Amino acid sequence: MAYHCIAFILIAQPCFEKFQSPKTADAIWMAVMAAIGYKTLDGTLNKWVAAALWLGNGAQFWLAPKSGIDLYEMKGVSKLGESLMSLWGGQALCVGTYLAALILEKSQSEAFAYSMIMNGVAALKYAMLEADDLKAPKTGPLAWAALSAGLAYKSLN
Repeated sequence: MAYHCIAFILIAQPCFEKFQSPKTADAIWMAVMAAIGYKTLDGTLNKWVAAALWLGNGAQFWLAPKSGIDLYEMKGVSKLGESLMSLWGGQALCVGTYLAALILEKSQSEAFAYSMIMNGVAALKYAMLEADDLKAPKTGPLAWAALSAGLAYKSLN
């Protein structure tokens, strides 16, 4: 999954371009993720390293998106953009949760279920704590949380 992170960084470049973020951090992260991916696959690096990075980075953006925006020196990020960065953090937590479950020798179905639970929690956080401030409807995120719960339930049964 470290290689997956490289793909994400490349796909997210238009966002970083829009907010005039320097490319140095992205280049460093891609090099670090390439090394982690290589060393994990050859068995010389503990699998928890990649999972911990997804969980840690995800938690930072989910709980304190402004810190991530500041870290990456993004300029002109609106309140909505800040909220979307938080949602991105929730998605990174889903990936980290999935990886952690697999490392703990859970089945792929169980790992998917746990990541969907995290996905639902992220949607609920947005609906309950951010939507009103943004004057956004709650219907979509609440439906997403319900769908995530249904997928988690189905995956566990």
